[in-house]
Amino acid sequence: MRKVLILNGSHSEIPLILAAKRLGFFVITTGNAVDLPGHRLADQYEYQDFSDHEAIFRLAEAHDVSSICSCANDAGILSAAYAAEKLALRGHDGYQLTKKLHLKNSFKILAREVGIRTAHSYEASSQKEAELILDNVDLPVLVKPVDAGGGSKGISVLTSRVSATDRVHHAFSSSKSKRVLIEEYIEGSHHSCSMFLVGGRVINFYSDDEHGVYNPLKVTFSVGPATNIDVVSSTLINWAETLSRKFSLVDGVLHFQYIYNRDGPCVIEVTRRCSGDIYSTPVSLALGFDWAEWLVRAESGLDCTRMPRRHQRGIFGRFCILAPSNGVIESISISADLKNFCEYEILQVLRPGDLVTDHENQKVAVIVLNFKNDLDRTSITRQMQRLVHIRMTD
Repeated sequence: MRKVLILNGSHSEIPLILAAKRLGFFVITTGNAVDLPGHRLADQYEYQDFSDHEAIFRLAEAHDVSSICSCANDAGILSAAYAAEKLALRGHDGYQLTKKLHLKNSFKILAREVGIRTAHSYEASSQKEAELILDNVDLPVLVKPVDAGGGSKGISVLTSRVSATDRVHHAFSSSKSKRVLIEEYIEGSHHSCSMFLVGGRVINFYSDDEHGVYNPLKVTFSVGPATNIDVVSSTLINWAETLSRKFSLVDGVLHFQYIYNRDGPCVIEVTRRCSGDIYSTPVSLALGFDWAEWLVRAESGLDCTRMPRRHQRGIFGRFCILAPSNGVIESISISADLKNFCEYEILQVLRPGDLVTDHENQKVAVIVLNFKNDLDRTSITRQMQRLVHIRMTD
């Protein structure tokens, strides 16, 4: 039986786990959080830190897996590429190329090589070096770790030099390699576009608008299609295909996060892994086929030439419910008004009685949305925070 190693078992990996089982794989999950819901859906769970490249290589080798599937974290795609390369498994770009694509500093070099517009930045490897750079640039700027893994961890906007020391320290504490970027702040609206490459060409894509609840840099609500996609799609596809030709990218997803303003799109992040918080569900609904299944196919090195070609239809999205504070969840209620605007389904991550220790990042639940029209989409976007109420106790 074919075995696949999936490098985490959070709610974000559940679509991958289920898709792999439908494809006939014996699914092994790993990660150092033993109580995650995806582990219970797998055929086998093995405790290991998915960010430890060597440990993941040894684990994959010991279980004689036929493929490795990354998780919704950049540390996972790096480990997957490393182990796959050492085991000569298909489905991943080479380890060095994967690092260059997913580390924020090196991606900017690749972007400039192929003409992708991205923000200008300076790299620092010490607190003192970062503060020296900040003394010589105009504010506002973004301060970000080069390798936080996803979810905008460690990223902040610096608008005053008074808070520079704290913001730089925050970025360094989130960086495994202890390197940060001081990046120009680009004004504009936030979006993403997930493209699927087959033979170096974009076969399908899904776009959306991105919103943050507590922090505009942390995406908690997204809905597609992106409001500007008709204007930018040809540019994004050209950038993706140019990048693919230049570096001979393997078949699979290429996800751009971008800012849009009067100068056009500006790419701020790129990934070659599944996006988090069951992102594949609205993509599947909009395209009419199982997006997660094709992610697993690609990372398993299976033939993707028969992937259906579809245009994005409908208005779908997903909203991550966050607690208003740390503490114990007493109750969760979703306003009846939400039903008047859209159909929805809920993936419950936490439940009453569960402890929240990081309320700006821990997901309580994820709602998948299906809007009837643009008017409902706009109305819900403006009201979303008041339509879900969570009561907390100390």
